[in-house]
This record gives sequence, structure tokens and C-alpha cells, in this order.
Amino acid sequence: MNAIPPVIVILYVITVMSMLLNVRLGELPLKRRIAAIFIAVIGIAATPVLVLSLGAEVYGKYYLLFVQLPVYLGFYIVSRYKGIKLLFVLLSIVVLSAPPIMCVSTLRTFFAIPLAAVLPAFLICYVLMALFVYKVLKSDFNYMLEHCESNRFWLFCLIPVLHYIYAYATTHYNFVQPFEQQGYFIQQIPAIIVFSSYFLLVRVFRVTREKQILEDEQSMMRLRMEAARHYLNELKSTQQQTAIYRHDMRHHLSLLSSYAADGDLQKIQKYLSGVENDINAVLPMVLAFGMLGFGPLLFYVTALCIRYRLYCERF
Repeated sequence: MNAIPPVIVILYVITVMSMLLNVRLGELPLKRRIAAIFIAVIGIAATPVLVLSLGAEVYGKYYLLFVQLPVYLGFYIVSRYKGIKLLFVLLSIVVLSAPPIMCVSTLRTFFAIPLAAVLPAFLICYVLMALFVYKVLKSDFNYMLEHCESNRFWLFCLIPVLHYIYAYATTHYNFVQPFEQQGYFIQQIPAIIVFSSYFLLVRVFRVTREKQILEDEQSMMRLRMEAARHYLNELKSTQQQTAIYRHDMRHHLSLLSSYAADGDLQKIQKYLSGVENDINAVLPMVLAFGMLGFGPLLFYVTALCIRYRLYCERF
């Protein structure tokens, strides 16, 4: 019976880590899928052997070597997250394993349930906890792994590491032992605080990042609106300047048409020469500022010169 709860824990660890790392066995390459299945089967099969041969107390003392290190290596093969992110997830499993163990320990401590009831109690607690992680924690946790920089996880790891040290120092990972009733709930306060902080950590990270993204998008939108407003002002100014050019052009055309109707080519030539001199005076500024509104006027004046065979320098 003592060997069965650790097996349940191994199954729970593999299941929850697959959820949090978003590992889908069917999407893995064939070799990695075979390696993952092989490692999982060996780990599950070796657990009762180790517990029965070494005893639950010795097995708990070397839990890091017998369980956590093989699990880390196994998921290192199949997961796209490596290094500190994978370590953070593994340490998180320690925190997420605490509530079921706490529930069973509470039943053993205050209600003295027999060992025969420990197995179904463990099964029920771990199944409920796995469903809770899937429904409540998985989405925010996956979001944090996907978008958070790796160097931040060194600081995040302090939470599960401190809990790991506390849990190992107080229980040695003995899954079925009862505790003294006096001061029992006080001893569980650190585990409750750490467990609650996990939901706050991943949720606050997601909300903060989404808020930052929204603020960045709003800032970009403001810049675009300002650019659009500046463009509209420039367009309005250009339209006003074009209207002025159009008025001046009509004046020039009217005067030239009257000279042409009188057949006074000398006045036309004199007038065009004056216009040419005026344009040449401002042409450098026109080219510098890109004010191409003179283009139609220059073209028309040149066309008149060609039509009436008048001398006109090239602009």
C-alpha cells in the first residue's frame, strides 16, 4: 500500500507537467515520442520497486534523485522549453502537489482514516487537482512561459525553491504519515500562501503584459492620428496654395489671350520674359521646398513661346 501513493504522484507529475509545458504526444517526432513513453514507463515501473526495496522514508529523502531529476531529463527531450523555464515548471509541480498531500494528511491527522482509504483519497484529490490546474491555471501558465523572458524566471524560482526546502525539511516526502494535531494548520500556512501566490503570479503577469501591449497599441494609434492630422493640415495648405496658383494662372492666361487677340507679339514676348525672370528668381526656393505648383505654369508659358515662336530661355 505504501508504494501506491508515490506511483499516483508520478502519474500526476507527468500529467500536470504535460499540461503546463503544453506537450502533445501526438505532435512529437516518432523517436522523441518513443523516448518519452519509454522514460515514463520506466519511471512508473521503478517507483514501487524503489519504495518497497528502500522504504518510504529513504525514498522520500532521495526524492530529488529518484523522481525529479528523471522527470526533468524526460521533459527536456520532449518539451520545447529548456533550462530555467523547464526547471521552474518542475519546481511548480512541487507546489501544485502540496494541496492533495495536505488534504490526505489532514484526513489522516484528524479523522484517522485507515491506510486502505488513503489510496482512493489520493486518487480523488489528485484528479480534482489536475482538473483544477487544467481549467484555471493552464492558460495563464502557458502564456507566461511563452512571453516572459528567461532571465526573469530566476527570480520566479525563489517561490517554489523556498517551498521545496520547507516541504522537504518538514515531511521528507512521506505521503501517508499523520501529523500532530497541535499546530498542524500553522505548519500548513506557508504551503497555502505559496500555492495562492502562484495564481497571483501568473495572472498578474498576464494582465500586466496585456495592459502594456494595449498601452503600446494606443500610443502607436496616437502617433498615427497625429501623423494623419499633420498630413491633412499639409494637404489643406497645399490646396490653398494650389487655389492661389490657379487664380494667378487664370490672370496670366487672360492677359496673354488679350495680347494674342490683338496680335501684339512684342507685348507677349515682353510679358513672358518678365514672367520668366520672376520665376527664375524664385526657382531655387521652389526646388528646395518641393513646391511643384509652378510646374503647370512653366509648362504653359513654354508652350506659348513655342506656339508664337518667341524667344524664351529654358527654365
